[in-house]
Amino acid sequence: MTTLRSRLIRLAHSKPELRGQILPLHKQAAVDANNLATWVKTYEEQLKLAVQKYPEEYAYGVDKVPAVAKKMAVGFEEGNFSHDGKAIQATCRILGIKHTRKAIKDYLNGSAGKTAGCEKLPEGGMRDNCEKKKEEGKESADKKAGSALVLMQNPSGTWSFVGRIPSALALVRKDGKPMTDQDYEDAANSNAPAMMGYKTRIFKTKEEGLAAAKKEKAKVTQISENESASKKASSVMIRKTIGMRVRILSQKPGGGDMSHPSPETQNLVVVTGAISLDFGGDIAPDAIRFRAVIGHGGGFPWAPGLVVESFSTMKTVSGSGADILLGVLKSALQEALNQRESLLDMGSTSSDPLT
Repeated sequence: MTTLRSRLIRLAHSKPELRGQILPLHKQAAVDANNLATWVKTYEEQLKLAVQKYPEEYAYGVDKVPAVAKKMAVGFEEGNFSHDGKAIQATCRILGIKHTRKAIKDYLNGSAGKTAGCEKLPEGGMRDNCEKKKEEGKESADKKAGSALVLMQNPSGTWSFVGRIPSALALVRKDGKPMTDQDYEDAANSNAPAMMGYKTRIFKTKEEGLAAAKKEKAKVTQISENESASKKASSVMIRKTIGMRVRILSQKPGGGDMSHPSPETQNLVVVTGAISLDFGGDIAPDAIRFRAVIGHGGGFPWAPGLVVESFSTMKTVSGSGADILLGVLKSALQEALNQRESLLDMGSTSSDPLT
C-alpha cells in the first residue's frame, strides 16, 4: 500500500539535494502502528453502527463499510482525513480522545502529550528540562490512554475489547494454539497481525469478557452494548403444544326461529359453547365462552360439510393480538366439527365435548 511515508522516502532518493527538508517531514508522517490498528478497528465498528442507525445520512450500505474503512485507513495514516461524522465522534469517545483533528493525529502518531519545540532551545539545562517534561507528558498520555479499555458488543452479539488492550485480551491464534510471548511480540510489531495468523479475541458473552479482563487485572472503563444485537439476542423461538377442548353447550337451528324458515336460515345452526386452553404444567386450564353460526349443506354428496360462518366470544377480546386469538379459536371449533360432525342435529341440544 502506497502511503505518505513511502512516497517521501522515494522522493528523498530521487532528490538527494532535498533530503534535509524531506527527512523531518518523514519523521512527522510516522504513525504508531498499534494506535493506528486500534483506531481503524474501532472506527470500522462505529461506522457500521452509524450506517445501521442513520442510513439516510450515508450513500452506501453496511456491506460497503469494510471497503470504506480500508480507504479511510490510508487517510488516517497519512493525516489526510476529515474528523466530522458520527463514526469518528464515537471512536473518539470510546478511545478517550478529544474530538479535534489535532488530538486524533497526536493519538495516531503516538505523540499525545508531547511538548514540541525542545530542539529549538539551546543545549543545556533548558533543553534538558524540556525533554524531561516531554517524557513526563508522554507517560501521562500513555497512562490516560491505557485506562480506556472498552468491552464492546459486536453486531453478531459477541463481545470484544477496543482501546488500549492488554495483549492477552487482544488477539488469539487462528489455528487455535495458545499464544506465546513470541506471538505477542510478533503481533505487536506487525501492521497486519491477521496476515501473520492472528485474529481478534472474541467472547461469547459480556460476562466471559469481564472475567477475562479480571484475570489479566485489567480495568474495564466502559461497556458498549450494540442495540441491534441486543434486540436480536432477546428474540427467542418457543415451541409449545397447547391442548384445546371444545364443548357445545347449546344449539338452535335456523337462527333460533324455525316457524318461518327461509332458504337463508334453514341450513344454519346457532351454537354457544366453551373452549378450554390447556398450556400444560402447573397452569390450570382456562375456558373462553363463545357464540357461533354454523352452516351445513343438508347432507347431499355435493354439499359442503359443517362450516363456521361466524364466531365471536361472549366477552370482548381486545388488544393487538385479539384477531389472532379469535382466528385460533374459530379454527379449533372448525376442526372439532370436522371430527364430530354428527353431534350437531337440527332442533336438539348437547353438552358433550367435541374434542
